[in-house]
This record gives sequence, C-alpha cells and structure tokens, in this order.
Amino acid sequence: MRWKLFLLVVTIVMMCSTTLNAANSKTATFQGTVDQVFNAAVKAAQSKWRVTFLDRETKTLTFDGNSELDCNIAVEEMPDSSGVRVTWTAHRKTGGTTWGTTHIAEQFFKAIEEQLSKQTKPPL
Repeated sequence: MRWKLFLLVVTIVMMCSTTLNAANSKTATFQGTVDQVFNAAVKAAQSKWRVTFLDRETKTLTFDGNSELDCNIAVEEMPDSSGVRVTWTAHRKTGGTTWGTTHIAEQFFKAIEEQLSKQTKPPL
C-alpha cells in the first residue's frame, strides 16, 4: 500500500513539474518586419548572453540565459500583418523546472525594444 502511495505521489510531482516547465514560455509582439525584429533579437541576445545557435532561415536562435538555462527564441509574423511575435522558452540544461526565470525573458524583450528603437531613429 505504501508503495502505491509513493508511486502516486512521484507521478503527480513529475506531471506537475513537466506541466510547469512546459508552461514557462513567454511571448511579446513588436512592430516592424520579421527581419528587423529577428535582427534586433539577435543583437539583444549577443549584447547580454552567449548565442549558441542561430538560423536566419527559420528565424530561431538559442542563447545561454545563465550557466543552467538555455533560452530558445522563435520569431514569426502574425496573421494579418498585425505585428511580429517573439516567443521565448526556457529549458534547464540539467532538467528540472524553470521557476523564477521569467526575468530573463523580460530583459530580453526590453533589449529587443531598445534595438528596434535604434533601427528606427532618424540620423542627426
């Protein structure tokens, strides 16, 4: 009986952990072309983190968020040209949950805004 209870608890914990980990995805919408937003995302990642993967064709990149965290980025045009969506997803390199990592997403999205504002400022 104790083994069944133990297995039930372990199963519930694993399911919750997987659900919470999969749910650690954030999106933001930006104005500009897909190429402009992707280039801004690349520059934002390079300015604060180490880019480990970059594919301009699929508009995806991965960077080290910290020593234990990989951050995956996907850039895509939204329907009806209503903007460009950037999706940030975190994955622990060692497994486990990604609780408390959304501050990296917020920093990343802010850095994209800064890079886009640099692209659109008129020359002096």
